Parts: sequence; C-alpha cells; structure tokens
Amino acid sequence: MTMDSTTLLNRLLTKGKFRHLQAIVRLNDLRNISRAAESIGITQPAMSLLVSDLEKLLETRLFLRHTRGVEPTPAAMELITVAGYIIKHLEDGAEAISAQIFGARYFVRVAATASMIENLFVQTIPEFTQKHPEIQVDLNEISNRELDEGFASGEYDLICCLKKEVLPEGWDFCPCVNDKLVAVCSSSSSLGQSQDFNSRDFGQETWLPNHARTASRRGFDYLKKRHSWDNVKTVNLTSRSISLTFAMLHARELVTVLPRSIVKRGLEDGSLVELPLDIGISHWQLGIHWQSNNASPATVILLNALKTHKVI
Repeated sequence: MTMDSTTLLNRLLTKGKFRHLQAIVRLNDLRNISRAAESIGITQPAMSLLVSDLEKLLETRLFLRHTRGVEPTPAAMELITVAGYIIKHLEDGAEAISAQIFGARYFVRVAATASMIENLFVQTIPEFTQKHPEIQVDLNEISNRELDEGFASGEYDLICCLKKEVLPEGWDFCPCVNDKLVAVCSSSSSLGQSQDFNSRDFGQETWLPNHARTASRRGFDYLKKRHSWDNVKTVNLTSRSISLTFAMLHARELVTVLPRSIVKRGLEDGSLVELPLDIGISHWQLGIHWQSNNASPATVILLNALKTHKVI
C-alpha cells in the first residue's frame, strides 16, 4: 500500500535525521558513495547505511547503483531539493549562533555579485569588521541567475548587484557604481606592451569569450559584428570564473571583454591594459538593494558604511 503524504511527513519528523538529508545532498552532488562519505567525514559503509535507512523509512528507492557510481531517482530529486534548502538554513543558523557565542550581537545576511564584492566589500569590510565587532556579516557571492531567488526567498538583508529593471515590492535601491564594458589584455602580453594601438587590428588577436548569457559576451558579439570579425580566433573555453579569466589573460596572449568594475584593480595596478575599443552597450548602475521599511539597525549601519565607499 502506497503511503499518503501525511504518513510520509510523520515518518520524516519522527525518524528522519539531518544526517540523512546531508548524506543525500552530498551523494547527489558527487554521485559516488566513497567520495560523498569522505566529504562529510564518515565511512563508505556508514554512508550506505544512511541511504538504506532513509529508503526503508520512505519505502522507495532513492539512488540507483551502477558501475560508475549512483544516479538519483525522481523521488530522490524531490527530496534533495527540500534537503538542500534545509541544510543551507541550518548552516546559516549555526553561523548566527556561533557569532553570538563569540561576541556578535547582530547578524546581517548579504548577497553580492563578483563585481560588487570587488568594488565595495574588498575596500570596506576589513575596516568595518574592526569597527563593528558586534555585527556578524554573512556575505555570499551569487551569480545573476540566483538573484531572483534571492529576492523571493527573503533570506538576505542586502542584495548587491545590477539595478533591477523593476524593483521587487518593498525593495529600494542605492546606486554605488556606474559600470561599462571594456576590452582588456595583460600588460605583459605583446599587445599590452604595444606602443601604437591605433595600428593594431584587434580582430587578429585571440579572444577569450565569456559565458553566453553575460553582458561581457554581448559586448564581444557586438565588436565582432561592428568590425566584421568573421574569422576571429577564440579560446575553446567559456567560464563565469573571474579568477580563471585573469589567469588565462596572464598565461596566454589573449583579449577579453569584462565590466570595468571587475578589472578596475588590474587597470590601477598596471597588470591589465584597457584597449581603445568602443563597446556599444549602455552604462549600467550597480548598487545595493535593501528593504528600508524592514531593515534592522545593523543592516542600516552596514549599508551606510558601503555607501561611504561607493564609486560613482
């Protein structure tokens, strides 16, 4: 007889353990029992027992074993989605409790894109943490794809990113950075050391394109179309990783398009060179989204500290 949802819920509440949830989340991530077990500090037999116990509790298969590892069943995927959410909030709760034990009285949860971390938090947080030991800042780097979920979940006090075209209800925006796309290369490359950019045919360079859904990729595609670079050479790599992009620029003779906010430090310290290419995409504003009518005093203190360091 198939269990109804009430019976299933009661079994999870009375006999389910957080360890069960952690096990299936890691097993789904790694698809290998040995590696999943090692990642949470238990033995392979213990991991197998956790999964087996949960399968018996729910009276359904959660993972299919094969020679290459394991594959989650549709039932497992439903549970893993919920389990991941629970584990994340347990981690956040543990951070908040730990912060209070060690002296912090207030907790501010922040989500920020890479460019906002580079332009605001790197300059602000060292001084802020020293000046306000009573405030624990939980800073999470998120991608543009995760932003909508961040606004909808209500788990963040501040969300620092590109200004939303339509502000979600209850949210305000504080502009901090006027950004634009630029083409750059390493200053150690032959192009970076060139004395005459005007005579260079940038379409003959090898380009490192960004991910297809980014503004940087749209900027590169604009340059190709505008200058008729029909056979422009590109590297067979696309990535959202800024650190990997910088490593590629410094390791090879490459050119790429990125927001100026991302490359600002490299331009200032001379490790990167901005090329004289006009990328026809409008400037945009980066800043801080916050709920002014529902902000804690600690949130306001952090917001004001970030605003004092804003770069317009």
